[in-house]
Amino acid sequence: MIKEWLPKGYVTAIYGDGGVGKSLLSQQLMTAVATGSPWLNLPIQKAKVYALLCEDDEQELWRRQHAINSYFDVEMSDLTDNLRMISRVGSDNLLMIFDGKDAGQLTMFYQELLEDIKSFKPDLVILDTVADLFGGNENNRSQVRQFVQNCCARIARAINGAVLLCAHPSDSGIQRKTGTGGSTAWNNTVRSRWYFSRASNQENGNTRILSRKKSNYGPMQEDLNLEWQDGVFVPTGGFSPNYLKQTLIEAIKDAASDGVPFTHTGEPGLFKQRARLPIELHTLSRHKIEALANELLAEGLLIKTTSSDSKEQKWLDAASLSKK
Repeated sequence: MIKEWLPKGYVTAIYGDGGVGKSLLSQQLMTAVATGSPWLNLPIQKAKVYALLCEDDEQELWRRQHAINSYFDVEMSDLTDNLRMISRVGSDNLLMIFDGKDAGQLTMFYQELLEDIKSFKPDLVILDTVADLFGGNENNRSQVRQFVQNCCARIARAINGAVLLCAHPSDSGIQRKTGTGGSTAWNNTVRSRWYFSRASNQENGNTRILSRKKSNYGPMQEDLNLEWQDGVFVPTGGFSPNYLKQTLIEAIKDAASDGVPFTHTGEPGLFKQRARLPIELHTLSRHKIEALANELLAEGLLIKTTSSDSKEQKWLDAASLSKK
């Protein structure tokens, strides 16, 4: 589903300490898949997503979703057909329990959940979190393997899609920066594993690192540097504001030269046209792109104009226009 990150037909685990934001990051992934939008600059194919969420109530989910929708420039109505979020805070959410002989038993709730998932026909299922779903001993290799293979992977096989399983690392996993927790069977049984953590030596509390610690279908180690902006996590490219401004000017100038200038009223706006912008600008939120454009407007480097033969208002490079 996401090359080298989220293999179809298998279970991927994402580990993150409480409060680091893995649920928010997962919710951004849900929205990206449901709308076919890039996620952390990774290409996404539009598909259905089913999410079982046991840590956050509906009010918190929709509060986050408002910020996420603003970032992706979508409406709630755009998600109706492709995204189903089920909040189960305070309910009995165990999917597998164990008897005294370590034999795992799927619960009645699991059977109901599987039927609901199959009726929705998603390509991605997100399960948040292991602590609410696994009724065994996280240090028992046999129990862990049964849960991943016979419970979570069974869902992946049933939908011929991907399952993302959210979990908390152990104290030692945090200290060693591996993101692991409990038995080694957690890492050995999943086909891909991510670790979401705060960046060390960070200047503020908004920077994060998403690391791919395991991948059976690609390079094991890859890090994505992220920053919390306007309620979402966005990739950080390390580009200076001046470089980004110049990049935006050049993009607007080139678009006008090609006869397809960027518009600034109606639909689509600058942010909705980001697919036409250079990759460096894809890392920015709607507010950041608008701020860059407004700064350039105030500096007299960009202008807004209305063409004589239509009411369409356009962004143009002031320097190029003055030469005509």
